[in-house]
Amino acid sequence: MKQITTADLQKTKESLLESMKKNFKNDISILPAVFIIAPNGEMTIIPTPYRNQNEKDAMMGAVRQLCKKINAVAVCIINEAWVRAIKSEDYDKVLKDMKETGKRISDYGDKKEVTLMMFQTKELSETITFDMDRVNRELINKISGETAGGDFANILSTTKK
Repeated sequence: MKQITTADLQKTKESLLESMKKNFKNDISILPAVFIIAPNGEMTIIPTPYRNQNEKDAMMGAVRQLCKKINAVAVCIINEAWVRAIKSEDYDKVLKDMKETGKRISDYGDKKEVTLMMFQTKELSETITFDMDRVNRELINKISGETAGGDFANILSTTKK
């Protein structure tokens, strides 16, 4: 059985990114989904329209279990999110405030809406973020970098046997 290559995974990532942009242009929104890629290249697609943190935690637990079961070589998560730009030295203070008040990022006036794609293999973890321009039906201001943490980080770290 043919195994998926690094080049194949790169092409898959680019294809998913282009599909995300086209879907936003057509629908002015993103259907949240997880794409799990098996060693043979077979892809499992799981829509993930969770409504709260408990549903998100349950969904991510199921994703991690499936990745382990099939020994996934890559996972891609596409989602909409609210973000805030804060100084790194304010991170602990802001996190404490959110825990104490029960606020979510969407409750703050200085938030912005983004679309993000996290693509992880056992060797790398990348997050690509775009600002959402719903008026012009475009994803703009692409930012790409290593996935730092959060609910979607290190999904494949539990899949190694």
